[in-house]
Amino acid sequence: MKLLLTKKQSADCLSPLLVSLALIAGAVAVAPAAAANGQLLTSAPMTKLSAPEMPSPVKVASNLCGWASETFVKRGPTDGLCAGRLASAANGTEPWTWACRGANTTAGFQAANSSRRFDPVAAGYKLVFDDEFDIFNGNAEGTNGWQTQYAYHSRTLPKTGEIEYYSDASVGVNPFSIRDGALDIAAVPCTNPLTLPYCSGVITSYKTFYVKYGYFETRAQLPAGQGLWAGFWLVNENRMWPPEIDIFEFLGHTPTIMYSSIHDKINEEVVGKTTPITVADSSVAFHIYGMDWQPSSITYYYDGQPVLSYATPSDMTNPMYIIANLAVGGPNSWPGAPNTSTGFPAHMYIDYIRAYASPDSTEMGGSLAGVIPSP
Repeated sequence: MKLLLTKKQSADCLSPLLVSLALIAGAVAVAPAAAANGQLLTSAPMTKLSAPEMPSPVKVASNLCGWASETFVKRGPTDGLCAGRLASAANGTEPWTWACRGANTTAGFQAANSSRRFDPVAAGYKLVFDDEFDIFNGNAEGTNGWQTQYAYHSRTLPKTGEIEYYSDASVGVNPFSIRDGALDIAAVPCTNPLTLPYCSGVITSYKTFYVKYGYFETRAQLPAGQGLWAGFWLVNENRMWPPEIDIFEFLGHTPTIMYSSIHDKINEEVVGKTTPITVADSSVAFHIYGMDWQPSSITYYYDGQPVLSYATPSDMTNPMYIIANLAVGGPNSWPGAPNTSTGFPAHMYIDYIRAYASPDSTEMGGSLAGVIPSP
């Protein structure tokens, strides 16, 4: 168990908290924090504290001294509020994942750090792909915007244990609609050519947009529910796998955990690195999810704040295209299968998807690359 504590110089501000930590956990400062071979990021340097009594991470907001009152947060499946006392976490029976000052951890952290939000245009990046989803353009072959099946003409991923059929209007159930200016991808029970129990949707920019290096962003609200599995990711334009960058994956039964990953190949062996990041409940509001892929680093952003960084794998040198999907897991999948508590239809709402070429971007293509809608 590790506690992440913001490194501050003010003794007046930190002393009460450090005393509490020492009394409860016997905390001892050690090296800077890291997770799953990636670096967890905050807006200030971090010092890690050991706390063997506690079973899961507890983080302290980086602007701790500026908030109103000290408290620790219990982050449950649907609970994002500050709750309880530090002492109650010492029994080891509750998963405590964030420490803060304020009524809501994510909102308070963002408000206090709004001046640090990543702005790709200010950083010298150029907007080269933008779908605001005022209408939905897509078909099975990807000749009209998004391709509504995978590049190799597959409508499911059986190797991952999924049990959805990625449908569109040409083959039956149409999972795509526009609702209040956002793309709605709906997963529903259905009949389909593969006799799978559910229909859902996938969109890929395989034929319309790909780029080497850049910043990728979506604003989305994701479904909660056992067995649901939403993703926003990149794969090679040449259809070789790996590499792959997962900007996010969310399992519907844990909507406050964002999984961000990279997959590459080392000595002909596929290697995956995944880091879980505690965020606000992704099912109750829209949030912005971003990723900056550069020659030496891959940095993930949540509502404009950097939250994780990996070193760029050596084999991640080809242009990549965008995929967004809502999968439904089977009994042997990562999220498991839906149960009686899972609500259908389940909805993944996407307000927009944008991509920016960085000063390091060297290759770009596709029929819609650089075609930006007028304001």
